[in-house]
Amino acid sequence: MKPKTAGNTVKSVTRIMLLESQSSAKNKAFWSKPFGIVAEVFAAVMCELHDVHGYHAHAWEYIKHYSDDDPVKALRAIFRVLSDVEECLRRVVNYPPPVEVVA
Repeated sequence: MKPKTAGNTVKSVTRIMLLESQSSAKNKAFWSKPFGIVAEVFAAVMCELHDVHGYHAHAWEYIKHYSDDDPVKALRAIFRVLSDVEECLRRVVNYPPPVEVVA
């Protein structure tokens, strides 16, 4: 499968997964962040995990374009959505939620 096609497939699955969970109160904060960036970063991670290489350039160009072609803004946007990407990965691979350590 070509990297761009694989990435688009993963983004579609991500959108469906997120739409199914949008009614949950826990996920309300998720929708305040740029959905496209979450889907794009998640797609790039999933492609890498499944040995589909070459999608990162497409993801970077999309995110950079979304951020007014400013690489610094693009990196900030990526860092802002990393926790949401982590939550998507957790749902896909069925990892338990992180345990909070009380000091």
